[in-house]
Amino acid sequence: MGRYTTEQLVFIVEQYFKNNESLVTIVRKSRTKYGQDSYLTSSLVKRVIEKLRQTGSIGDAKPSGRPKASRSTVNIEAVSERVSESP
Repeated sequence: MGRYTTEQLVFIVEQYFKNNESLVTIVRKSRTKYGQDSYLTSSLVKRVIEKLRQTGSIGDAKPSGRPKASRSTVNIEAVSERVSESP
């Protein structure tokens, strides 16, 4: 599943309840609004609605645990400097 914007997720939820839970209608309206390249499927709509019902939110949960140290801004800058000095 690709990343969807908050606007698109809200659109999915709104259409789900406006169209009496018709998955096919939601997919068609999404393609009309966002173009034929919209990769929205009925299974994605189901997952979004299930997530909304379980968590009360359509947003992504914050990752648990400690953040990865390898991607800190300090490390990124240090690697960039080393690469620029010795490509």
